[in-house]
Formats: sequence, structure tokens, C-alpha cells
Amino acid sequence: MTLILALVLLFALLWYLALNDLASLSAALRLSRFPDRPPLTHNPGADGQTQERLASGNNLLGVFSEILVVSRPSRLDRRATMERLRLALGVPWTYIDAVSYDDAIIRSIASCVTSIRAHTRSRRFRWPVDWDHGTSLRNPSEMESTSFPCHPPTPDSLSTPYTLLSSISSDASPSDVQSGWVSDTVGLPANTLTCARNDSIRGVKFRDSLPSFMLLTPGKLACWYSHLIAMRRIAEHWQRSDDDLTLGGPALPAFLVLEDDVDMEQGISEQLSSAWTALPKDWDIVYLGHCWSDESHNPAILQADSIVDDQKTRLHPSFAPRCTHAYALNPRSAHRLLRHLTFPPFAYSRALDQALAWLIQSKRVKAFSLVPSLVVQYKVTESDIDQGANGTGSSWRDRLANGLLGHSNTS
Repeated sequence: MTLILALVLLFALLWYLALNDLASLSAALRLSRFPDRPPLTHNPGADGQTQERLASGNNLLGVFSEILVVSRPSRLDRRATMERLRLALGVPWTYIDAVSYDDAIIRSIASCVTSIRAHTRSRRFRWPVDWDHGTSLRNPSEMESTSFPCHPPTPDSLSTPYTLLSSISSDASPSDVQSGWVSDTVGLPANTLTCARNDSIRGVKFRDSLPSFMLLTPGKLACWYSHLIAMRRIAEHWQRSDDDLTLGGPALPAFLVLEDDVDMEQGISEQLSSAWTALPKDWDIVYLGHCWSDESHNPAILQADSIVDDQKTRLHPSFAPRCTHAYALNPRSAHRLLRHLTFPPFAYSRALDQALAWLIQSKRVKAFSLVPSLVVQYKVTESDIDQGANGTGSSWRDRLANGLLGHSNTS
């Protein structure tokens, strides 16, 4: 009888602790849209406080009009950690609900990529002639796609993130549609989709020894689509703004896009404010964090008297940055990126960071990188994109001098 009573009491204690933990997590997630706001998919207009910051110049981290965090709603573990970071910074941000690799929209994307590769005669593509840097911008949804069998699905608007701009071509056979789909949880067939390089329409030839970063998995397609949602939100400020965004430079409103597995350097506001004054007027992207590239390759443009404290943060023209865990855009550049990233032969043709790196190297966009990184991935939890050898992503590891969450050189 005593044993049964003890077991009952133990069960009651465990149940009480579990309920408290769940309540704490729920409270943290209720703060995730601080200040309170409806879900992004039900808020097609610009946020009022963001508009106020655009008008007043009272920016987040000294630089940004808005901070967006791309995160799957099911990753409660990551959102709870990001709430710790947000509270440490004392800033509001908005979660962009990322799509999962097993979402139906990702199957449609893979099907269209397969159809384009199967039915496009040319091996390489060219950008439309009126897309030279500095020309007038057109709505990405208005691009001609008559020469391609389909137009890959993209977020059409903030209020309807799953709207297809066009459907799969009727002349694509069932075998074409299915051959490109690869599950992230099963063995890879011989006709697995692979990443394209440079201006190639088709992916590299599949072989068993192909490294994982060259496999065009559903996780990579979901990452691309999810970041398009964030870019479209930023671009809509350009469509609605009465300001002349052609002036550029530090005066351009800047928006920060984060992924949900990051830590930041202490004192990041001061270092960003200093670096931002060195930006040229035609900047498109600023990488606050990067990987798999020597971003100090190009000479720094940030003068020595702008360097803050002992961190020696420098601003360099980007070389070939990988990873998309922390980058800044302005409304004009977001619009320009959307135009390129939804162009049928290029859309979803490789991992998003590979696509951005090639746009930079081919001088389609003008990017800059902060060195050393002010934002890093902590790579402790399971990766949603490329699990790597141990499930937490690639082997690249970066450290901060004094990370807010403790991911520093001294930890």
C-alpha cells in the first residue's frame, strides 16, 4: 500500500512539473509576436509600428525597421530559445511561419523544377535584357514564363502565402512530375534532384559520392520558399512607401532576416551602427553572419576609426558567402531578389545560399559582409535543411567573442 501511494505521489509530482514547463513554454510563445499581433498570414498590410519606425528613424539594434525570424511553427524548442535571445536584446520581432519539407507546396515546386529541366532545350539560361542593375523594377508575378513548361510556386502575397502563380504544365507527364520528388527520410533514388551551378538549368549529374550540399532535397526547397515569404513582406514596404528609395545608402530602411538557431554578439547595436555608415547608396544585402567563405578576401571598406572597441568588426564587399541565418535587405533589394529568385529556370535550382552567392559573384546584386560574424548558428538542435553527419547541419562552426546566449570563444 505504501509503495502504491508513493507511486501515485511521484506521478502527481511529475504531472505538476510537466504542466508548469508547458505553461512556461506557452507563455514564451505568446510573447513571440511581441508586441501582440495576429499571425503573419492574416496581416497583409504593413505593421503600424514598423511604419512608425520608418518615419521616425527609431530603429531596432540601431539600424533595422523590422526584424523577421524564419521559423517552422512546430519547432517550439527553437522558438523558446529565440525568445531568450529576444528578451536579452530587448527588441520586438516577427516570426515568419516557414513551410515544412513535407508540405504539399514543396511537392509542387519539385515537380515544376523537374519539368523545367526535362522540357527546356537549352542547358543554360540568360536573364532578361531589361534586368540590368538600376533599371525599373517589375512585379515578380508579371514575368513572362511562356518559354518554360511551368512557373514554380511562390508566395503570391502575405495574405495568401500558398497561392500558385501558375500551375504545372498540362504537357508534363506523371513520370516527369514524380521523378524529381525525394523524401528526406528514405533512401535516395538514382534520379534524385541535384543542385545546379552558375547559369546551368539542369543539376549536376547524380552519383552516390555526391556531397549532401549538392542534393536538392525538399528541405532546401522549403528553405527557399520560406525566405521568399520574408522577402515579399520587405518588398511590400517599397510598393507602399512614398519615400524615394533611389537615394539609397544608410538612409535606406533596412530589414533583418534571421533563422531560428542563432546567437548574437553582445554590443551588436554599436557595431552595426558604426558599420552602416560605410555602406554605399546601392547596397542590396548585408551579411551579419556567413559560412564556408573567406569574407575578408576583398579589401574592407570600413575605416579604422569606425571600428568599435576590441571586436575589430570590418565591412567587406562580399566574396561568396554561404548560409542565410542572418542578412539584411532593403525594400528595393528585396524586390530585386524576388525578381531573380522566382525566374523559372533559376528558381529553386539549388540551395538558397548557393543561389545568393552566385548572384553576388556574377554581380547581379551588391552585397557586403561583416567580419567577423556578429550572428552565428549555434548548431545544437536538429537541422531542418541539411542534417549533415550528426543531424545538426554542416560541419562549419563559428564562434562569437561574447555571445548573448553563451556561444562564445570563452565558453
